[in-house]
Amino acid sequence: MKTIKTRKVNIAIFWNGLRNMPPKEFNSVKELENTSRILETLKSAIPTFVDSILEGEKMNRDISLGVIKKDDTTKVRNDYYIKSTKIETDEGDEIIEVELENDEFNTFFEQFGKWGKNWFNKIELFLEANNDINKGNKKVK
Repeated sequence: MKTIKTRKVNIAIFWNGLRNMPPKEFNSVKELENTSRILETLKSAIPTFVDSILEGEKMNRDISLGVIKKDDTTKVRNDYYIKSTKIETDEGDEIIEVELENDEFNTFFEQFGKWGKNWFNKIELFLEANNDINKGNKKVK
C-alpha cells in the first residue's frame, strides 16, 4: 500500500480531473480498471466535495437546458458559489490520507505526471500536490 497525504481540496482536484479524462487517453483496459478503483477510493475520501462538484455540473446542465429560467441564473450561480466556497473554506485545508494498492498508486503516479498540470489553476498548488504524491511514492507499507 502507498499513501497520499494531502489536503482534501487536492484529493477533490485529483478525483475531478481524473474522472474527466476520456477513455482514449488511457493506454490499456488494465489502466482503466485501476483508474476506476482509484476514483472510487478518492471519491470515498471527499463525499462533501463530490456532492458539490456534481451539484455544480447539474446546475450548469439545467441552465443550458433552460430548466433554470434565465432570470434566475445569476442567483442560482451565486448561491452555488457561496455554498461551494464554504465547503472549500471549511474542509479544503484538512489533511487526509488516502491509501492505494501499489499497482493503483503507480498508475495514479504516472497519470498525475501526464495530466496533473492540467488539473490545477495555480503553479504553487500543483507543486504542493506533486510534492505530496512524491512523498507517498517513497513510502511503501
